[in-house]
Amino acid sequence: MPSSKFTRKPRTPSWDNRSAFRLSPYSKAPTSTISTSTSSLSALTSGGNRCRAMSPETPQTSFKGKGTLAQIKAGLEERLDGLNESSIEQRYKLAMLKNECKSLRAQAYMRDKEIAHLEAENAKDCAEAEKIHSRELEKKKMDIEFLREESEVLRLKVELAKLQSGGGTPSA
Repeated sequence: MPSSKFTRKPRTPSWDNRSAFRLSPYSKAPTSTISTSTSSLSALTSGGNRCRAMSPETPQTSFKGKGTLAQIKAGLEERLDGLNESSIEQRYKLAMLKNECKSLRAQAYMRDKEIAHLEAENAKDCAEAEKIHSRELEKKKMDIEFLREESEVLRLKVELAKLQSGGGTPSA
């Protein structure tokens, strides 16, 4: 609705679609029903598939018999069927998009879980490799120490053998 700042031109009867129903020979519906039906019709027509409102060619005073009423009813039913089909199609698309969204979220969740599992497995492998490396390093150090001690033992045996065989002076 426009604000009170702007002045509005008075509407002509052809401008207001409800005026066609004011001139009908049938009983007049309460004001609340008319506003509700036109607002729901405008809500339906403002969707993706826009239906035409009452065409301006429809004579306002030609509501003379059941034939015209049946034509209007048939026209409204056709529009309603079109909107229903559109609604069903949109619901189907929405359900497909929701399903795809859930599927993508599940895939992302599983990918995150897999990454976390691989990271934990990698950390475990790194810790195990670190332990193996430190054991190997310790073993190598012990082997080097053993070889040093063994070389000292051999040097002392050689010196002892020299002393026993020749009685010479040891070279220090």
